[in-house]
Amino acid sequence: MFYNTEKGQFHIRKLGSHYSVIKLPDFTEAHVGTGHILSTFASAEEAQAYCDAWDQEEAFTRDQTAPPLS
Repeated sequence: MFYNTEKGQFHIRKLGSHYSVIKLPDFTEAHVGTGHILSTFASAEEAQAYCDAWDQEEAFTRDQTAPPLS
């Protein structure tokens, strides 16, 4: 599911029994496959809380060190 906050758009994806949070780069590139997995959680509610609390001073770029979504 896609989850929008004031801090950007996230994709919360169920992988097996866990939920992964993927931060999408920006509005113009917001499609599956362009983001990076930030963290994984046991429930969708925990993943949404992480998105609500997510904060990053610099704009998200594809050059960050997080592993690419495969």
